[in-house]
Amino acid sequence: MVEANSFYQVAKNEIFGRFIVASKNIKQGQLILKENPVLLCPQVGGPIICFNCCAQLKKLFFCPDCRIAVLCNPNCKNQFHNLQECTALKSLPIKHDDVLSNPEIVTPLRCLLWRQFNKNQLENFLQLEAHLNFRRDSQIWRRNRVNIEDVLFKLKILDESDLKEEVVQKICGILDINTFDVRQPQRNRLGFNQAENLRGLYLRAALMAHDCVANTHLAVDDDFVLYVHAAVDIPEGSPIYFNYTDVLQGNDERKRRLLNAKHFECQCSRCRDSTEFGTEMSSLKCPRCHKGLLRPNPWQCSSCQRIFHDSLIKMTVTECRRRIDEFETPTIENLEKFLKKLSFTFHPQHYLVLEVEQNLVRLYAQAAPRTKNLNRKIELCIKLLDIFQKIEPGISRIQAIAMYELHSAVASLAQKCYNNREFGIEEFVKKLLTAENILKNSIKYLLYEPMKSPEGRLAQNALSELKMLRLSINNIQLGEKKKETRKPKKKK
Repeated sequence: MVEANSFYQVAKNEIFGRFIVASKNIKQGQLILKENPVLLCPQVGGPIICFNCCAQLKKLFFCPDCRIAVLCNPNCKNQFHNLQECTALKSLPIKHDDVLSNPEIVTPLRCLLWRQFNKNQLENFLQLEAHLNFRRDSQIWRRNRVNIEDVLFKLKILDESDLKEEVVQKICGILDINTFDVRQPQRNRLGFNQAENLRGLYLRAALMAHDCVANTHLAVDDDFVLYVHAAVDIPEGSPIYFNYTDVLQGNDERKRRLLNAKHFECQCSRCRDSTEFGTEMSSLKCPRCHKGLLRPNPWQCSSCQRIFHDSLIKMTVTECRRRIDEFETPTIENLEKFLKKLSFTFHPQHYLVLEVEQNLVRLYAQAAPRTKNLNRKIELCIKLLDIFQKIEPGISRIQAIAMYELHSAVASLAQKCYNNREFGIEEFVKKLLTAENILKNSIKYLLYEPMKSPEGRLAQNALSELKMLRLSINNIQLGEKKKETRKPKKKK
C-alpha cells in the first residue's frame, strides 16, 4: 500500500482503479510529491542500457562482481545496480551472454530479483494495474511469451507456477501501463547517443489518474528524481490528474494512444469536445464546399452537412505526417511553403499545422534577426501561446518556452526598430517593458522545473537575461532623466 502524505490519499473506484485524490485544498505551485524511480528501463524493444547510470552503450563492460550486469564503463558507480541486485544476480544460473543475446529479459528479470531482497517493493509494484484481460493473446502478449517467458523458463529463473500465474505478463503489463517517459541526461563527454527516451517507474506517481487536461505539472531532473506540482488549484477530494499522452496531439491520436498503450477510452472534457475547447486542433476544411469544417465523430461538414468516411480523414492525416517526418534538415523556406499547402486541407490550428509552426519558431530563433523574421516569430509565438493556454492551463512547460521565445523576438525587434529610428526612446522603453513582462511570466513557470534539467538551466539563463534587460531599461530611463535635468530652464 502506498502511504498517504499531507496532500493526497489513495482512493479506489471502478473507473480508475486505485488513484490518488487531494486530501486538502492544494494551491497552484505546491509540491505534491517528489519521488525516486524504483526502476529505469529502455523503451520496449530498445537497446540494453547501463545497469548503473542508464546510459546507452558504445562499449560493453560488466560488473566486476556479478559479471552479469552491463555497465557503460568499469568505473561507473553504483546508482541503480546496487549491492543487493548484484548479489541476487550472482545467485542465478546465468551468464552475461544470456543477457546480451536476449535483451528483452533484462527489465522483467530485474523486477523478479526483488523477490530476493525487496519483497515490500515487489508487493507495491504488483498492486499496480496490468490489464491482463485486455492484453491476453494480443501481439505483445505473444511477443513477451516467446522473447521473455520462454527464455527465463529455459534459464530456470521461472518455474511452472510462475508461468501459470502469468508473472512475467503481469510485470510487462504493469511496466507498459504505469511507467513515465523520461529523458536521458546529456553525457556527451562519454560519447553516448542520448536520443532514446527511457521508461521510469515511480510507484506513487503511477497512481495519478489520467485526464487530457491535467491539474499537475510533472518534471524529472538529470538524476531521474520526479517532481509533481499542482498546475492549478486542486480542491479537496478532487482526483490528482496527469496527462499520459501528448497534449499537442488531436483527440483521435490521443484516444488511440491511450487505448493501445493504457487500455482505456478517455472520456475527459477535451475528448468529448469535437472543437477541443474551440481550438479546432483536429478539424479539416471541407473539400466539397470549402466553407465549413470537418470535425470528428462523425466527420460532417459544418456548412454543407456532407459526411466523409473516417478512412479518408486517416489517410489525409497519415500522408501529412509522412511528409512532416521526411524533413530531415528543414529550412524556413521549405517549411513555410509546406505550411501554405497545409492551409488548403487543414484548419489553421490543426495539430499538424501547429507542429510545423513550432519547428518554424525554432528555426526563426536561429535565423538572422531581420525585421521580417522577428515579426513572423512574434506572430507564431502569440498564436501558439493562445492555444497552449486553452489546452494546458496553469503551470505549463510549453507556455513557458513559447513566452521565452516571444520575449526574445519582441526585445530584438524593439532594438532593431529603435536603431533604425523607426520610433523614439519612449516607444523603445515601452516595447522593452512588454518584453520584460513576458519574460517574467515565462520565468514564473520555468522556476517549477528542477535546476538539474534542460528547462531548469533555461530558467537560470532567463533570470540572467531578465537582469540584463532590467538593467538596460533602467539605464535608458536614467539617461532620459539626466537629459531632462540638463535642459536649460525657460526664462519667465
